[in-house]
Amino acid sequence: MCGRTACTLEPNDIAASCTYTDKNGTRKQPHWVDAPGGQKYYPSYNKAPTSFNPVLTSSQHFVKSDIKSERDRILMPMKWGMTPSWHHGDPYKVPYETNNCRAEGMLDKKTYKVPLKKGYRCVVLADGFFEWQTTKEGKQAFLFYFPQPETVKFPFSVLDTSKKELKEHQPSETCIKSELKGEGYTDIGEPKGKQEFKDENSGDYTVVEKSGPRLLTMAGVFDVWDPHDGSPPLYSYSVITVSASSDMAWCHHRMPAILTTDEEIQDWLDFSNVPLDKAVSLIKPQVCLTYHPVSKAVNSSKCQSEDCVKPIELGKSKSNASSNLMLNWLKSGSPAKKKKT
Repeated sequence: MCGRTACTLEPNDIAASCTYTDKNGTRKQPHWVDAPGGQKYYPSYNKAPTSFNPVLTSSQHFVKSDIKSERDRILMPMKWGMTPSWHHGDPYKVPYETNNCRAEGMLDKKTYKVPLKKGYRCVVLADGFFEWQTTKEGKQAFLFYFPQPETVKFPFSVLDTSKKELKEHQPSETCIKSELKGEGYTDIGEPKGKQEFKDENSGDYTVVEKSGPRLLTMAGVFDVWDPHDGSPPLYSYSVITVSASSDMAWCHHRMPAILTTDEEIQDWLDFSNVPLDKAVSLIKPQVCLTYHPVSKAVNSSKCQSEDCVKPIELGKSKSNASSNLMLNWLKSGSPAKKKKT
């Protein structure tokens, strides 16, 4: 299952991390658009269901809407926990859990079958997801994520740039209209090497050296709920889950369906050219993740500290706490000694 994630980058850097090659061989960034209802994405070390998170979709879904983009892909904040289009009442009170969509029944259950047949396939982005291992001592949280470049450490920081001639890469009007060229990219979420931007206002090219984290790309299904009162529609999603792969089964028996290459991402998003019966072959356990243990602070969804994602050494945190307590006691002196003085 997937019940908690970390997603800490700003929209500009998320878009840069999702740079892709279009059908013409041109490197582009997806177009970030705000949710129609004005809901916002807020970076967080500890994101729980009902929060709004960055989701990658095909721009073909928005041809008949007010959202216009020349890009093949769009990034939009969507609510985690699908509200089916046919749901009546409060969209935040669906009477059953829709945070995760089990792959084994997604083509049978109406909640997921209907949007999937409409082509409502998406990719959910995150730094990583949390999972808890149950032991005799209790539950220990781990953060799972793609292997990162050596220069990237948790918590993630913004993408490093050696030149900043362009103040923003997304979603500034200049860069939405910019032509992106360049080499040195290995795959989605690995923005390494040179990027060359052409500013249509000045006609000048700007080369920016970038390196940064590779975001986790999880297969998802989304739906659009219409309130029927003239209010904007609500976009929401579920993370598709599968049986855990061999590198994760020690911790939990389920995991998100991970899309590991840009080809897989393209096939999952391209509903008009890749039929559902072919796309579902992408939904399978993948051996592609690394992990580290994290503080129990993450157990509470209210905790928003970077301690939620920082690596810890198991068995050391408790001893450190005891040592600190003893040290403080020695410094202050025992209550008995204080009375004698």
